[in-house]
Amino acid sequence: MLLHFFFEILPYRFYCIFALIMVFLVAWMGRDFGPMLKAERRARRLGRVAPGDPEKTGLKRLTETQLKKGVPARAINGFLPIVAVIVGTFIAFVVEGSANVNDFQWSSPSDWTAAFVRVENNLPILFWASVGGLAVALGLAFSQRLLTPREAVKAWTRGARAMLPALAILVLAIGIRQVTVDMGTDRFLVALLSDVELWMVPLTTFLLAAAVAFATGTSWGTMGILLPVAIPLAFSLAGGDSLGPDEASVHLMVVLVGAAVLDGAIFGDHCSLISDTTVMSSMASSCDHVEHVRTQIPYALVAMIAAGGAGYVLIAHPDIDVAPWVSYALGILFIFGFLRLIGQKVDNEHDHIKEDSSPA
Repeated sequence: MLLHFFFEILPYRFYCIFALIMVFLVAWMGRDFGPMLKAERRARRLGRVAPGDPEKTGLKRLTETQLKKGVPARAINGFLPIVAVIVGTFIAFVVEGSANVNDFQWSSPSDWTAAFVRVENNLPILFWASVGGLAVALGLAFSQRLLTPREAVKAWTRGARAMLPALAILVLAIGIRQVTVDMGTDRFLVALLSDVELWMVPLTTFLLAAAVAFATGTSWGTMGILLPVAIPLAFSLAGGDSLGPDEASVHLMVVLVGAAVLDGAIFGDHCSLISDTTVMSSMASSCDHVEHVRTQIPYALVAMIAAGGAGYVLIAHPDIDVAPWVSYALGILFIFGFLRLIGQKVDNEHDHIKEDSSPA
């Protein structure tokens, strides 16, 4: 039932879909804006991925990677370890969770899904999956005689050292997030949801979910908090308790609110400095964490405006009867027009950047 509901709300996941579409539009049009435009130009012209002097900040020393002379660059050597981590994680999740599924059958995909979501402790799985990826990487290097054992250990140590500042940020972010949860920040924000007009409920839920996820740094936690509250509220406000004849409108409102919770949670998670997934994105790309968040927030806001206006308001308004594809057409047109009017070509030689000398 829950899986069916998840697939049913997919066409109304406006923010997530607009965010993906925006990525392709930015790449196709070659236009950026805001802090990202400045960062792109700085990276192209000065070779710096963050403000300030990389020699002084230590960023270059930690993140600069050079190939060993005479060693061919082969994509498979980078691709296979990643595949090993992903496949190993999935298999381990299913094996671990299968103990919590009655009459688990390997031939049943539904049992695989049930096992995957019933894992009680995922930390050992993630640790051993990463060890497996490391083993594959070392095996490839040794089998092709690309590195000696000493060189491999040195490369691993250098990579681990580069992750230390990001790991420190992650630990502190998790600590701050737990404090906000213990203080009841999420419940306080939920309590602010006052009586609103029915057609505004999806948009209000979307904004509320965004605020909760931004404050707590967790999208999963936001979904777990709001879904049990928002969906019954939408059902009741739409007249579901009276079992009236307009069953389709009640169903649509419940679907819209469910999608709004998930979308708002993702938006807040994208923009939160204390989100573990955002910190890990910074770590994986060797990007300064504050710069990563600062440059992506304007893009998230554009997708959010498109989702709220062309999506949740337009679909939920009682005087407007449109199909979801109309919302997507209007949202894409808005994003395209915004990039056309506000965005600028990254490689415009007539534009000059003023280097920010502040530390990263």
